[in-house]
Amino acid sequence: MREQPTMPKSKDWHGGIAFIDRDGVLNKDIGGHVNSTEEFFLHEGSAESVASLRRAGWKTCLVTNQSAIGRGWWDEENLEGIHQYMLKEMAIIDSDAVFDSIQYCPHPSWEGCGCRKPMPGMLFAGMKEIRAETMLPSSWDSPKPKPKHPLDSMIGDRRGDMGAGWQIGARLFRVDSKLGIASVIDRVIDRDDSGDRFNP
Repeated sequence: MREQPTMPKSKDWHGGIAFIDRDGVLNKDIGGHVNSTEEFFLHEGSAESVASLRRAGWKTCLVTNQSAIGRGWWDEENLEGIHQYMLKEMAIIDSDAVFDSIQYCPHPSWEGCGCRKPMPGMLFAGMKEIRAETMLPSSWDSPKPKPKHPLDSMIGDRRGDMGAGWQIGARLFRVDSKLGIASVIDRVIDRDDSGDRFNP
């Protein structure tokens, strides 16, 4: 397990986790899988947004479906290279733009796994890594569960992202994939914003 980053100076963790989708949220949606670093382009304001979350007291968890692995198009080593490139590019812009946990699902949709969004498995894995959570719910079904923390938030551009966040009781923030995370970051940081509505 990798060592978790420290919080920004003079900022304590309030207990909330911001779960952040990758494609269309942090980087530009290219209309298919990002297969290499040459196809990875950060949205303007992405690094600053992640840094702002951490300076506002959130820990951050990247949660991304990457079925290209399960389809045999490329492997985990390739994904790790893309993520290392992403982290380096973000750190150049703002040194506080880091992730406390990075989770990915390698499975195609037809495998019916519990980690591919809209299932919440990656979010629970992030909780386990960040909070040392060990208890998983016996069912993913509604009614909507109580959040582990009232400031837990899911930021994504697809219905599947919202579904995964809904299943852990998180606040939901739907992003326009043409604009990225910067378009909603002020709302996420506003603790009085209850997020977007979602009908499962």
